[in-house]
Amino acid sequence: MLESLITDCLKNGRAVRFRAPGRSMHPTIRENEALVVAPAAPAWLALGDIVLSRCGEKITAHRLVWIDAETAAPEAPGGPDGRPMFILRGDACRRCDPPVPAHQILGKVVAVERRGRMVNPYGLRTEFVRLLYALASRLKSCLRSAF
Repeated sequence: MLESLITDCLKNGRAVRFRAPGRSMHPTIRENEALVVAPAAPAWLALGDIVLSRCGEKITAHRLVWIDAETAAPEAPGGPDGRPMFILRGDACRRCDPPVPAHQILGKVVAVERRGRMVNPYGLRTEFVRLLYALASRLKSCLRSAF
């Protein structure tokens, strides 16, 4: 129900605000923080953007890590329109999501509400914390494999 409402609003050019239920984007987006998502055409997106996409009945906000123009052939899952496929991954995830065709891109996260105030998910402080978490995670993996 909520997913349909979010999809309809974004497709009609309206921004939406809702709570993120998962932890896949930690530390950039923490569980139950409110997201503000604005409509965005796939052509406007850049690597590093946090994109809201639809996969079946589920919607997901993950970071755009690659735009694969080569899978845009007519026989590819992206369809005959020749549009690229988008590769997304949660900040807390080790693996990328399956490729997302352009028509499943709903919008771009433009703000995160944390403890009553709006936070820029693309700001320097947010990026620094994200990189620290990624470094700590890699270090933890290396230490586990060493012992």
